[in-house]
Amino acid sequence: MKSDEHISHEPLGLASIMEKISAFKNMSLREKLQSSKENLQRASSRLKGNFNTEEEKRVDTPVHATANHSYNPAPSRYNLADNRSSNTDNRYNTDAKYSNDTKYSSETKYSNDTKYSNDTKYNSPAKSNSFTSSMEPVEVSKNKSKMTKNLEKLFSLDRSNLLSSDHSTAFYKSTKNKIIIFEKDISEIPCTVTIKDGTKVYVYTVKYKADYTPILYPAYDEKEIEGEIIYMDNEEIWYKDFHKLTLGYNNGTSMEFHLVRMSELPGVKEEDLIPYVKRYFAINRSPKMSKLVKENALLLNNIVKMSDNYLIYRHVNNSYSIFVYSYAILGFNEIKLDRLPAISMSSFDTLLSPEILRFILENNFPIEDFEEKGGYIEYTKEIGRNRITLMRFKL
Repeated sequence: MKSDEHISHEPLGLASIMEKISAFKNMSLREKLQSSKENLQRASSRLKGNFNTEEEKRVDTPVHATANHSYNPAPSRYNLADNRSSNTDNRYNTDAKYSNDTKYSSETKYSNDTKYSNDTKYNSPAKSNSFTSSMEPVEVSKNKSKMTKNLEKLFSLDRSNLLSSDHSTAFYKSTKNKIIIFEKDISEIPCTVTIKDGTKVYVYTVKYKADYTPILYPAYDEKEIEGEIIYMDNEEIWYKDFHKLTLGYNNGTSMEFHLVRMSELPGVKEEDLIPYVKRYFAINRSPKMSKLVKENALLLNNIVKMSDNYLIYRHVNNSYSIFVYSYAILGFNEIKLDRLPAISMSSFDTLLSPEILRFILENNFPIEDFEEKGGYIEYTKEIGRNRITLMRFKL
């Protein structure tokens, strides 16, 4: 491992430090890109051989530095107000019939589906994110070193790759001769990553989970967004202020942002906001799901589960409909049920797969009577004094 002699620690006076901090806070995304370019030129002059062809860990979704992120301040094409229940209609009022119904509560039966719903029947209950406060805060003073190390680990870097470091930037040379620059905020936590790979330059915005795990998004200017971060995963990041939600989605090359006015969500409980908005967001990105919901006047609060090819819906009388997409008719077939089968939410992906569903329907097996047992889904029927298993398949 290299000694610390190759690391530059340029002495800075207080005035110089404050000047750097002020400049960083007021820097636009374009200025940051220009600064990254200058930093790359500085780093190139410090390179000293050590070329190694060892495979470097690949970073997902590289984004060209010249790419512009899409920020859409206009309301999304799908109106949430059309898909929530009326405050004057007790059939759908979240404070009425279903507010204490643990069978359909978002904190009970359906929290196993991590993408669109919450299922504590088959999984331990997770702590719900509050829309009235920010996410769990990160203790900056104690853990900035851990956050930096986790980011280094993401790129398969360590101190042997470090070329130089100061209060605002850290320069690395990877084992595949890429130049990687961590730009730091005023707390000296890396907030932007720039990668130079030959003639290509990629820029990422970095955010951290409560456990200090970094998440990379295509670079975007956070100054344009009002509010605090309340939710994030590898594809999405949400901000909230008093009047609106700003939903950011990683489309693979840039960030897309959509606004949801809080005035569009009256009557939706705080604990229901995340699954409600996630369903809205998923439907809004799928033309066929958006068309299905509009044509059938489906309420988002009554959607039990959805995927790319099916949607499970609970009616006001507690019966159900499963809408399954058919490529043969380029539309949805509706299967009506008195109750759902006794399986977990995640197991519907297998039960409703085209081959299995076709066999079930061709043999007129009632979907309600399927059960999940020991890693299998099975249908049994009493014939005379015996109970016979007519269909069984592994999950």
